[in-house]
Order: sequence, then structure tokens, then C-alpha cells
Amino acid sequence: MERPQKRQMLDVLVTPPALPAMRTTDSVPVESLAQDAFNELDTISLREVLESDSRPTFILDLDSDYVDLANHKDAIRPIFMNAALRSHDRLLDSITGALTEGTASDSDTTAYHDFHSWATGITKFDDSRDVFPSALNYRGLHWTGSTIRQRWRMISGHLITQVADVPKGNLFSSASDELVTAIDRNRSPRPAATQAGSSSLNSSMQPHPSSSKLTPTIRSKTTNPVSSAQISKERSSKASERTSNDTSTSSTSIALSSPKHGVPDWTVANPKGVLSDHLLFARSIDWAATPLGPMSSWSSAFREVANLIMRNPHPAALFWGEELTMFYNEAYKNEVAGNKHPELMGTGFSGPFSEIWDSVGPVMKECARTGHSVRIENDRLPIVRNGYLEECFFSWSLYVNSSCRKSNG
Repeated sequence: MERPQKRQMLDVLVTPPALPAMRTTDSVPVESLAQDAFNELDTISLREVLESDSRPTFILDLDSDYVDLANHKDAIRPIFMNAALRSHDRLLDSITGALTEGTASDSDTTAYHDFHSWATGITKFDDSRDVFPSALNYRGLHWTGSTIRQRWRMISGHLITQVADVPKGNLFSSASDELVTAIDRNRSPRPAATQAGSSSLNSSMQPHPSSSKLTPTIRSKTTNPVSSAQISKERSSKASERTSNDTSTSSTSIALSSPKHGVPDWTVANPKGVLSDHLLFARSIDWAATPLGPMSSWSSAFREVANLIMRNPHPAALFWGEELTMFYNEAYKNEVAGNKHPELMGTGFSGPFSEIWDSVGPVMKECARTGHSVRIENDRLPIVRNGYLEECFFSWSLYVNSSCRKSNG
């Protein structure tokens, strides 16, 4: 007699209740609202999802004509890296193999080769790609992945954390520090510190551009109730201690250094560092045939502006002189120029962008006349950048730098 009752209870637990057919919200069927939500969900791209992921993630094309895996047996060449990975230079170098060049120890080289074989490996039984690679620990992170359509391999890194290691206070200020420490020291993250103000950032790592300052985590060592007055007094005391101490040893200070692969100045004759494809393209332009003149004649002030343009992660361009001769960074090429690139580099703005000149031209002229900067939000600018006229909306700003000269003369 007990079996039918248990079966009935099981059915209730595993079978979700059906929505009433005529249930409505403001005269709109609930089923229609749910379908609209799913339709909008289908419009979200995989790249958008991965960009929002806090885990360092990259994608490999295992069957690409662009990346020759046969000739890059000792290097990993992702076709996509999310912001969480791009913001950690040392971790990115350890994935692409840059850290194993020159001074790497034998253990580091061996670890990277194991990671490379795991990330790009195929089955041992035939030439087909694995459905998914098994997990692997590398550089203090636990890496997992999956293969889509036997071609696209998506790999993500996770902090190796045990329950006992989870801090009892503010989790947000310690997560990034633990990730940086684990990557830099090539080991699993250490248990979160329990002393007040213990968050730190390794001196070899650069802060994320969106971080204006680092705030230490304050945790209480006692479980007894503490009044607000005591907390305020404790914070004031600790703030006074931090002020009196040498800032070079403070846990919130950042020791700046020159990035190993950074390019201080892409305009000099023999630039140092690793030049991106876009910088190499910009250097290949015959600037002597433009109003800007050869790069060797550019003044130090103009070179600094040129470097600021190219380093900017947002779309940025420089317009020189009455003809508005321009050069622009990679973000501008990808998000604004479209198929106007590469002919756009080194040419005047008004010709290639004739379709928006009537809207933008007066703003540029007024800005040049008054010297006042302008900022425009959600400006409707129909642009031909992919072979057809697109209705685009941009929030953009423009300012004049009258102290910048293209040459010392």
C-alpha cells in the first residue's frame, strides 16, 4: 500500500507544474512572454557571454587555415581571449608560451609543454578531435574545457579553492589578489589571510584599467558584537597607521615597472617591444607623402599623442591640419572604420566619411575655432562601413591640442 503513495510523491517532485493555458499578464499570455524572453536569449552571442565571464577564458580553432598548428607546435595561438584573461599579462604570456622563452627553467618549460599538449591534443585512437579535454592544473589554476563541433575548443581557468580556504569577510577584494598571486608564483592560491588589511597586488602585475584604487579587506578577529563607534575608531586608527607608514611597503601600493613586451614608442626608428599587426601596419604607411611628414620629423609632443592614441582601448583617432589627415588605433579600425580600412589610414577624414560630414563637419570646425572640447551622446551617424548604409549611434568626444606640433620646425 505504500508504493503508490511514494510514486505519487515522486511524480510531484520531478514533474514541474504546467502553466495554465489562459494565464495572462496585462492581456498577454504568459507563454508568449516566456517565448519572447527565449528569443532575446537566442540573440546573445557566445563572445558576449565569455566577455562577461570572470574566469580567464580563451578559444582555439583546432582546424584553422589561419593558425597553422603544425608549424606552431610549441605555442598556443588563441583566436579569442576574454577580458579576464587579457587583463593579466603574465597569465596570458604563460598560455601563449612567451614566459618559456629565454630564461625559463626546465620545470616551467615542461609544465608549459604539458599544458600545450592538453589544450591542443587530439585522441590517440584516430585523427578526430576530443569531445572535451580532461581537467588540468597549470599556473595555480584548474583548467577545464570543451570542444564544440569537433573544432572550437573553449578553455577556462578556475581558482583552486577548498571550503576551508574561503574567507569569511569581503570576498570581492581578495579574489583578484589571490588570482594574481597564484599566477605569479606558479602554485595554487594560498588560504585567504585573516588579518586586517591583508589584500595585496604583486608588483609585477598591472592593475585593470577600470580599477582606480585598491581597498584592503578589513576582517574582525572576534565573534563578539562590536559597536559602530568601535568600528569607526578602529578604521580611523588603521588609516592613521597607513598614512604614517612608508607607502612603498603599504599593501595598497603598486610598484610600477616596464612591461616586458610593451612598446614605449612605436614611432621611433627601432621600437622596442612586440609590435601588434596594427602598429606594424601604421609604420608601413608612407607618412612623408602626407601632411604629417615622415615620422623622423615628428616632435616629441606629437609622438606622445600618437602613442596615447594607439594605447587607448577605446576607439580613438587623430585628425591633423585643415585636411584632417588621420591615424587611428585598432579599436577604431574594428568598431568604426569597417571596410574603409586600410585605405583610411593617412587620408583626410571628410572624403572617406562623406556620408556623415554634414553632421560632423560643423562640430569639428567649431571645436577648431574655439578650442573648446565637445562631447555628444547617442549621436545618429549613418555610416557605410560594411558595404551598405548602417544607422549607427555613437557617443563621441572631440578636443583640440594646439600645443602639439608635427615637427620641430
